[in-house]
Amino acid sequence: ARKNVVAFFEKMGYVVNGDEFIEITIPHYIMEKRL
Repeated sequence: ARKNVVAFFEKMGYVVNGDEFIEITIPHYIMEKRL
């Protein structure tokens, strides 16, 4: 997920998994949700 939408995904039950990384000059995080 892009850094600027992490809070949105957290509200939907996702959690950040790992460190921030850059993809095409935009900060991202890997996020996951247990089903």
